[in-house]
Amino acid sequence: MIIGLRFSGERVGQLYPVLLDKHGNVVDGLHRLKADPNWPKIRLGSIGSDEQRLVARLIVKRL
Repeated sequence: MIIGLRFSGERVGQLYPVLLDKHGNVVDGLHRLKADPNWPKIRLGSIGSDEQRLVARLIVKRL
């Protein structure tokens, strides 16, 4: 999976950023981050608690 992400990132670019909560914890995109530590990141300042991070994760996975 990580090799595939690296390959697709090189071929078509990085389409989806890694989402971080306000503390820097990964909300979505852990495999992208493992594929490339420099993958673009967006910090979500409104997500701070474990509960908010879980809800955000569920919402992102449904999109």
